[in-house]
Parts: sequence; structure tokens; C-alpha cells
Amino acid sequence: MDINLIVPICNTGYGVVGLNLLLALERTGHDVCLYARGRVEAAEKHGEVIERALGRRNRPNLDAPTINLAQHSEPNMILTMGRGLHCAFIIFELDKFDPDELFRLHAMDRVFTCSEWGRRVLIENGLAEEAVRVVPLGVDDSLFTDPPTVPERNHGDTIFF
Repeated sequence: MDINLIVPICNTGYGVVGLNLLLALERTGHDVCLYARGRVEAAEKHGEVIERALGRRNRPNLDAPTINLAQHSEPNMILTMGRGLHCAFIIFELDKFDPDELFRLHAMDRVFTCSEWGRRVLIENGLAEEAVRVVPLGVDDSLFTDPPTVPERNHGDTIFF
């Protein structure tokens, strides 16, 4: 499936999520057309995927869904492209949205959130139940092991994580 993706790709939290979304969509067989918000900063090992997705900007599928990863308070969250589904992917820690934020959220065909709690909050704020989807954020198994490795504690020292 073709997907238009509007995300930052850099070393910020949103930038890391944007890169991971791109990589996951590519890994699962989607053809992603990437519109990077801001300057692209990523490890060289991801260069081929990023360049391939950026290269699709010349002839995007205008009927494909567009996913825009943005803060709910950003006016540019409403910016999208094409005729396909317009989806906002937001990450938030609050339980009430102001009228401008709700206006932008209601303008989207779908709103993605990371948890069932987020889904409930969006519905309680007036979004249609069928418009809200939970898209959990994953973890990089190469960095995080199961179970996590905990360093031996040197009694007398305090260790902060």
C-alpha cells in the first residue's frame, strides 16, 4: 500500500518516532512517500530507506492515505496532501483539548494515538469513536532486552536511570 508520511526525522522524540514509523512501514511492505518536516538527521544505516521514501515525492500517490505526526497544539497538524484519508498521529499527556486543537483534530479522517487511555480521552473530547485508532509505539529490540539487564548495585552508591 502507498502511504504519504509527514514526519520529522531527527534526534528529538518526535524525530525518532518519525524514523521508526518510516522504518516499520517499509519493513511491512508499504511504499512510503516521505515529506520530512525540518532537516533530516539519522544514522547512515537508514540512508537508503530515507532516500527511497524522499524520492517518491516527485510523483506521490494522491489517493493514498497521509499520516501527519505532529503535536496536537501545532497549527501545521492540519496540513496534509492528496485525496486519501487524512490522518493525524498525536502524542499527548493531557485530558482536555482547547477549541483550536479540537477543530484541527475534527478536520482529520482518522486520529492515531499510542494507548487505550489516549483513545478514551479523544472520544471524551468529542471525536467519533470510529475515527480514533490506537497505534502503539514499539521498542528497538537491539537496545532493550527482555528481561532488562540490571547492573549489579554497588552498595553505598546511588544509581540514577
